[in-house]
Amino acid sequence: MSPDLQKALLYPAKAAPFELGTRPIPTPTEDQLLVKVESVALNPVDAVIASGGMDVVQYPAVLGSDIAGTVEKIGANVTRFSVGDQVFFQGWYRDSDQTGFQQYTIVPNDIVSRIPPNISVDQAASIPITLVAAFVGLFHSTGLGIPPPFKGPTVDGADSTILILGGSSSVGYFAIQLARLAGFKHILTTVSPSNNDYVKSIGATHVFDRSAPDVAEQIRAAAGVELVYIADAISAPETQKLGWELLSDTKPGALVVFRSPVQDDSSPKKPEGSRWVSVYGSSHVHREISVPLWGAVGKWVEEEKIVPPRVEVIGGLADIPAGIKRLGDWKVSGEKLVAHPWE
Repeated sequence: MSPDLQKALLYPAKAAPFELGTRPIPTPTEDQLLVKVESVALNPVDAVIASGGMDVVQYPAVLGSDIAGTVEKIGANVTRFSVGDQVFFQGWYRDSDQTGFQQYTIVPNDIVSRIPPNISVDQAASIPITLVAAFVGLFHSTGLGIPPPFKGPTVDGADSTILILGGSSSVGYFAIQLARLAGFKHILTTVSPSNNDYVKSIGATHVFDRSAPDVAEQIRAAAGVELVYIADAISAPETQKLGWELLSDTKPGALVVFRSPVQDDSSPKKPEGSRWVSVYGSSHVHREISVPLWGAVGKWVEEEKIVPPRVEVIGGLADIPAGIKRLGDWKVSGEKLVAHPWE
């Protein structure tokens, strides 16, 4: 193989099977890094795209948005990083030169963090996209709009209660930790009973069986206050409807979801100013919040204020399609699947 080429997992056309192939190694611009991809995590969005549920800009495409590896080259304007640094970051599925199902990728240097010494490269790869989604959902103006905790807790008083539906999901897992970082004293969440201890270990204070027929009544009783902050990390139609039902009936609140909202005329009426909103968790789109996030996240992880999820290594590029199928079939819970492009 030519030294200018790399191995990649190609997505040749909409809803077409993946193919192993080669493509050119990208060249970083003056503000970018070229990174050797050592670990890449799989995400539900990969399954959505692979099934034809979302379009990419150009085919053949390369997917993969959770990336960790080693800096191989730096652009002329880059001063924060050096060749040999281990880093992690969110890829950009709209540009195949900036994705992770390949051996090399490029990334803007201001939305990258060094991997702290207390986690592995696989753990680092498990963090980016779902952390960013949770962060945008809680702290961006298009989400719940809570002030971000860059300088410490920002929440106190009567509104220090939040409900996170699906706390053991990838987004929910980080939403719990970010809520704790923001100062929420009461963090309520729903999970399958097997994940109770898992979510309590990262900050959940009240945990409910997601399939209990009276889960709404249990949540209301435990909350003890009108809920004005709800994040639905699952965002299925039934969980969105549950979240909206549980939102305060007496004062404006917000429900943030991570897929298209299913609100319609049959949804219960809520006070004026209440919001049912969907967010797009992209470092590349929401740079006003993602640049400071990537400046902070490495320290948060090193101080164990943010803890990576459990990971399962599934193999190399050839093993990614089977992992994506598992995600699409909802057969992954409480962990991230990661692959090694050089295997």
